[in-house]
Amino acid sequence: MSPRTMVLLAVLPLAGCQNPTRGFDTRTNDDVYAVHWNTATGREILVDEYFTIHASIDPEPRSVSIDAGMPEHRHGMLHEPSTRRLSHDTWLASDMLFHMPGRWRVQFDITDADGTVHRAESDIVLE
Repeated sequence: MSPRTMVLLAVLPLAGCQNPTRGFDTRTNDDVYAVHWNTATGREILVDEYFTIHASIDPEPRSVSIDAGMPEHRHGMLHEPSTRRLSHDTWLASDMLFHMPGRWRVQFDITDADGTVHRAESDIVLE
C-alpha cells in the first residue's frame, strides 16, 4: 500500500465531519426515518456564511423542521431558518448560518401522519 493511500485511509474517519461530495446520512433516534442531506450547492459549510440544506427523508413524513445548535455552548443559530417541502420526500432549509467555529448539531424534527415527532441528528465540526 502506498504512503498516500495509508494517509488517506487514516484521515477518512475524520472526514465524516463534513463531506460535501457524498453528503450525510443519519437516522431518527427510534430508527423509523432515514435522512440523507447535503448543502444545496454540494459545497462545504463555512463559518459565518449562509447555506441551504437539501434533505431526503424516507419514508415520506407529514412535515419536517430543520434547525441547528452548538451543544457545548448551549445555543442555536442567531435566527430561525425556514423549511419547505420540495416533493413528497424532499425538504429544503434556507438561511442556515453557523456563526462561529466548533461542533454544530443539525436537527431534523420529523412529524409522521399520527403527529408523532421523530428526531434525527447529525454533527459537523467547523474550524
